[in-house]
Amino acid sequence: MTKVDRSGERKTRPLNLKESNLPFQVEEPKRSLENLIVSNDVLNQIKSLISKIDNYDLLYNKFGLREIDSSGGRTVINLYGLPGTGKSFAAEAIAKEMGKKIIKVNYAEIESKYVGETPKNIKLLFKEAKKEDAILIFDEADSILGRRLDSVTKSTDHAVNLTKSVMLLELDNFSGITIFTTNFGKNYDPAFLRRIIGNIKFSLPSLSSRRAILEKLIYK
Repeated sequence: MTKVDRSGERKTRPLNLKESNLPFQVEEPKRSLENLIVSNDVLNQIKSLISKIDNYDLLYNKFGLREIDSSGGRTVINLYGLPGTGKSFAAEAIAKEMGKKIIKVNYAEIESKYVGETPKNIKLLFKEAKKEDAILIFDEADSILGRRLDSVTKSTDHAVNLTKSVMLLELDNFSGITIFTTNFGKNYDPAFLRRIIGNIKFSLPSLSSRRAILEKLIYK
């Protein structure tokens, strides 16, 4: 695995604002796995995922894992758990470990009150992530991963389902890595679950972990 030196200040570049008013940046990740304080089980799951992505061609095309893995080798990751458990930190650390830039968005900020605008925002983000070879991180993404509505009676219901369908299509057409962070870890639409290659639960830190976090903050 090739690591990229990310020392120094975070470098950012604004997205193409001619297409959208989205104020998001293409960034160099600064968080690292070395500074991520989680349980050994969570850390091992993260490292296993990184190894799986790194060895995608070998595993899926040469060793035939594509034939038995229902995910189809999609590089979609979901990190879930209560707020403050390190999900966003971990998402950025994964990107740094893989030597990738990031586009990090809070999902609520791309939702629009205007019908049809949210799917456009999603398409733009994937377009930019593809162009920049960046990992796309959707924070607080519970609403987009939730089940599609069975009974569509209003235009807003149709818009919700359309947005989810667009997200699914973009995930299928995106050759890069997408990471969702969510709080609840349940009630996901089965179509999203089928595309997720790693669903990792983050728990509140133990007493020793809290002490380690405080020490890092004090002595950094």
